[in-house]
Amino acid sequence: MSKEIINNYIEQGFNIIPVKSDKKPAIKSWVNFQKEKINVQKFDELLMEAKRSGNSVQGIAVLTGEISGITVVDFDLGSKDLFEGMKHLPLKQVQVGNIITSNTPTKSNNQQIEN
Repeated sequence: MSKEIINNYIEQGFNIIPVKSDKKPAIKSWVNFQKEKINVQKFDELLMEAKRSGNSVQGIAVLTGEISGITVVDFDLGSKDLFEGMKHLPLKQVQVGNIITSNTPTKSNNQQIEN
């Protein structure tokens, strides 16, 4: 995880946090960063917090929602809801305008739509 990549995400307006290899946050609490913008200095502080806690930082996660301008809709393909018909689409990832649909390989085989 290079400083250049981290700076690039932050410059684009994305709020990012350090994560462990299991993709779980490497910091004690991240909820306040759903409303508080993270700058490069703050991210460096979060890295230090993770290291002091004994967590090995293996990557970053982008916090979705208003703070980063990204909306994610996640639903199970087998559910009986509005999106039931989407399970038949042979999509991996398609972008239409500012909407990206992707079929992510998870235990529950979820379909995600990111805006």
